[in-house]
Amino acid sequence: MADEVPAQNPINILLIAPHGVEDPPLDDINTAQLTCYIKDHLGCDAIINMEYRKPTGSKKEKRNNRIPSVKAKVLDLNKVHQAKQHPTFIQEIKDVVEKDGTTYVFWIHGIHNDHIKKGIDCYIGCGQPDTKSKIKTETEERYTAKKKIRDGILTHLNNQGIRTIHAPEDSKYRGWKTTYMNQWFRLESYTLEQVQSIQLEFRHKGVRSGGSLQPASKKIAAAISALLAPSTEPEVVDEGPAKELVAMDGVDDEKVEKAYEHLKTIFVKHFQNAMLECGQYLIEAFYGGDYILAQEKKFTGNKSLSKLIKRIQEDSQEKGDAPSRTWLYDAVNLAIDNHLYEQKILPSVYGQLGHSHKVNLTSAPNEDVKKALVEETVREKHSVARLRERIREEKQKLNSTHISLKEIMSIDWLMRLTPKQLEKIKTKTIAMETDQRHL
Repeated sequence: MADEVPAQNPINILLIAPHGVEDPPLDDINTAQLTCYIKDHLGCDAIINMEYRKPTGSKKEKRNNRIPSVKAKVLDLNKVHQAKQHPTFIQEIKDVVEKDGTTYVFWIHGIHNDHIKKGIDCYIGCGQPDTKSKIKTETEERYTAKKKIRDGILTHLNNQGIRTIHAPEDSKYRGWKTTYMNQWFRLESYTLEQVQSIQLEFRHKGVRSGGSLQPASKKIAAAISALLAPSTEPEVVDEGPAKELVAMDGVDDEKVEKAYEHLKTIFVKHFQNAMLECGQYLIEAFYGGDYILAQEKKFTGNKSLSKLIKRIQEDSQEKGDAPSRTWLYDAVNLAIDNHLYEQKILPSVYGQLGHSHKVNLTSAPNEDVKKALVEETVREKHSVARLRERIREEKQKLNSTHISLKEIMSIDWLMRLTPKQLEKIKTKTIAMETDQRHL
């Protein structure tokens, strides 16, 4: 009997923006939005503070005379003693880092353009010492991540065009002080097998400025994804636009094999962005990045894609660890919805939804219903089960040939119907009113 392949250690990603309140100039402008975008790309956990402000500034700035206070919503959540005063912050972190596997924590900070070296976009802080310091304690190593991760994030950010260096030795951005939250995991005796933590300080210009947020978030997410991918992941060469695609009626065995090997490296990552990443890859590989074509659901018409799915299913039957056909179709649909969100076709609050909510929304009956349900889910704080129920209700409304006189038909709902459906409702309503009069 063949040797069993050991299970991959699950990987968790946690993004934390401790200074998300964006009242300039004292809090980290746009780090909340940047973190939210990165979270969307990765499909990971995120804790974004948009309520508690730093207790710095003058009386005029109304920051509680620099006195930390839960009641006044004035806390610096990057400082350990103040973070502990927050009613839920520490527990929210524990809820993620105490899951099975290794959790990689990325602290998303903003650094003023004048405080970062010219030509640099990001400083990395991972507990590196100040070897030039005359104070002996500051020369001690307090690394919060393994060397492979410390060096890897620097390399991958630079590869994505985010110009990055380790924070200067004499700076406060090294994540070295035990009073800062980057060191909290060490203080709490978490091992590097459990948690690895890195502080990222992003400049405003070119990264956190309005027009830079979306492209920068994609690059940062891609760097994190590449950092945590298995080391055996094959290099994926850009084959250019859709002109490289094989005709719909043919099978490209080389493309199928290449896609199969690439997807295997995604499946073993064990974090939620695997589905989104798979969907994006499939649309790029089999539809030339044409989201409109993919949206037309021409799955069966693409024989190469069909062959790939069959290959994956055979692998699943043999090893029991591959995703289902439905999972792969959901991955493509999730990637389509994410694209619609990035194109601002879906409401901006879509980014606040969790992974399971987004997957269920892929089955909404049409785009207008989906938009309405996105806003409703955030507004009403629907559970996943309740969202499924609402999708079923909307499908029944659109497909029903019978309308009850007691049915509450909102203007928004009626506006989503086709003229044919409206005419059917009108006919049925008239008929039922006539029946009622004869009773």
